[in-house]
Amino acid sequence: MEKFTCFNERKRAVIRIALLSVLIAVIANVNLYSQYKRNVVFEEFTEVWCPSCAYVAPILLKWLDNHPDYIPITYYSHFSVNGVADSNATVEYKIRSNFYAVPFYPYAKINAVNAPNISYPGFPTDTTAMNSIIDTMTTTTPVKVVIDFTNNGATGNVKVDLTSDVDLNNKYMYVFIVEKYHKYAPQSNGLSEFHHIMRQIIPKNGEKFSIKAGETLHYEYDYAIPGNLNYDLYASVIVQDNSTKYIYQSESVFKPAPNSVNEDNSDNNITIAPNPVSENIDILLNSSASNITRIDIYDIMGNKLNSIDLQNTQNKISLVPTDNNGNNLPDGVYYIKVQTATSVYYKKFIIKR
Repeated sequence: MEKFTCFNERKRAVIRIALLSVLIAVIANVNLYSQYKRNVVFEEFTEVWCPSCAYVAPILLKWLDNHPDYIPITYYSHFSVNGVADSNATVEYKIRSNFYAVPFYPYAKINAVNAPNISYPGFPTDTTAMNSIIDTMTTTTPVKVVIDFTNNGATGNVKVDLTSDVDLNNKYMYVFIVEKYHKYAPQSNGLSEFHHIMRQIIPKNGEKFSIKAGETLHYEYDYAIPGNLNYDLYASVIVQDNSTKYIYQSESVFKPAPNSVNEDNSDNNITIAPNPVSENIDILLNSSASNITRIDIYDIMGNKLNSIDLQNTQNKISLVPTDNNGNNLPDGVYYIKVQTATSVYYKKFIIKR
C-alpha cells in the first residue's frame, strides 16, 4: 500500500509538472504573439428619422470625447438636404448593416460585440456597462496595421501595411473613409450635428487575405467621395473574421482637409471668448509684440464668409460674427483667421444661441 501511495504521489507530481510546462508555454506564446495593442472600434448604426437616435447621440458623443483613443464609425443611410433625401454610401451601409444583422436603431458594436444593455442588447445607452465590457476584452493582438493617408479633399489615397505574428487565413480588411463632422439643417429627429460619418468603404465588400506569420502585406487604394462635405477625414481600418465577426485589430489616421483650419492645428497664439459664442466674441492676440490688422471668418467647409480690415490696429477686438452682408451667422462651427503685420493665426469657434 505504501509503494502504491508513493507511486500515486510521483504520478501526481509528474502531472503537475506537465501542466505547469503547458501553462508556461501558453504564457510564452501569448507574450510572443500578442505583442500589439488591440484598439477599440465603436460602430454605430443610426438614422436621422429615429427619435431614439437623437436621444442617444449626445450621450455617445460625450462618452467618445472621454475616450479619444477609441475609433468611432457611424453609419447613416441618408440625410435630408433641402427636404430631399440625400443617400449616404447606401451600398456600403447595407453591406455593413446586413453583416451584423442590425435589428433596430440605434444599434452599436464594440469590437463586434453588442453594446451592453439589459433590456435591448446593442442599444448603446449604458456607457458604464460599455466601459465594463471593454475592460474584459483582449487588450493585445498579433496583428499590426500601419496607415499612410493622403487627403486631397474629394479624392485621396490610403496605403495599408498589414503584419501578423501568426498565420491567418481567409480574413478581411476594411478601409473606411470617415468624415469627422458635418452640420445639416435639422433632420426629422431634430439633430443637425453629426460626427464620424462613414462616407465610403474600400473595397466595398472588404479585402480578403491570408497571411503567414512574420509576413507583411501591402495594399494601396485611391478613393473619390462626393462634394459638399467637410473634408477633415479619417482613414480607419478594421481587420476582421467575417464568419465569427471577431475583430483582430483596428487603426485610424486623421488628416485635415487641404488648407483647412481644423481644431487639431488650431493656434494657441490667440484666445477666443466666450466659446461657444451667442452674441459678441472677444479675440485676443496672446502677444504684445504685434497687433491685429485683419480678421477672416470661414465656415467648416473652408468657404470665406467675411473679411474685416482694421484701420486702427489693436491687440484685442470684440465683434459679432456676421457674413459680409451683415447677417448674423447661424449656429455651427467656424474658423477665424487672424492676421498681423508679420504673422497669421487660426482658431476654431462655435456659435450656439
